[in-house]
Amino acid sequence: MRTIDPCGLIDEASISAIGPARIVPAEPLERCVVMFDWPTEDKRANDVTIEIELVSPVRTRSSDQRPIEIAGRNASALTVGLCQFSFPIGQLTDGSTAAIVYTQGLGPGGQGDCSVLEQIVGASARLIDAKPAPAAAVRSLAATADPCAALAAFVPNQTPYVVDGTSQYECAFILDRPDRYTEKIRILHSNTTRAQATSASYPVSDGKRRVLVDGIPAVESTSGGYCRIKVFVGLLRPLPPVDSSIVYDMNAVEVIGDSCDKIIAVTQAAVAVFRGR
Repeated sequence: MRTIDPCGLIDEASISAIGPARIVPAEPLERCVVMFDWPTEDKRANDVTIEIELVSPVRTRSSDQRPIEIAGRNASALTVGLCQFSFPIGQLTDGSTAAIVYTQGLGPGGQGDCSVLEQIVGASARLIDAKPAPAAAVRSLAATADPCAALAAFVPNQTPYVVDGTSQYECAFILDRPDRYTEKIRILHSNTTRAQATSASYPVSDGKRRVLVDGIPAVESTSGGYCRIKVFVGLLRPLPPVDSSIVYDMNAVEVIGDSCDKIIAVTQAAVAVFRGR
């Protein structure tokens, strides 16, 4: 599942048949969004999201979910208060289940039905077996990069223990000793909006400040004993312009750890690897 592009799990012909829309990556790259451009009075759905999701073995299924078969694939459907279809694609060693989840946002006031999602899922389910790989630079440069590739750049004399490599957009690891789980460091590739990346006033709040990482604008934030540094690498090679400030089309590299001093070198290495692609 680390190599599946959620934006590739959409039958684009079915989208065109429904109405004008854009397919864009979300902030977490495990998710893709179909944004419909309908007049307000004809807004049957705000959007449709496609997400690669892990379901814990201890998580119980909602009583409103029902088993269903779509295009020859087993799935579960949730159509009470929400329109959602979930397709299991495999099981991890910890017992968690990986699933492709399609969700429809209803129109204003929760109005609408699940017909939009049913039409899209009916045409798109066949794409799940193909397991489409991220398309280079088509929707997101970050989608084709491996965050774990940065490990060799900053730990030449240490052994990094990768503790979570499920998502292709995140690399979680511990240096030196695998039992030091509280010292886990995470490298993430994500998206942000152009407004967040370029606004000189964002964010202004306690625990956050704007910094530069190798000359690239970034935000450093501290909370709950953790430090997060988010670097707006997309400012170097932006995707084509869009007409909405809420679209997450600006690449970012984030590093999270228990100390800003500890993760700055990791951040610099992660950014350097991303820039060198």
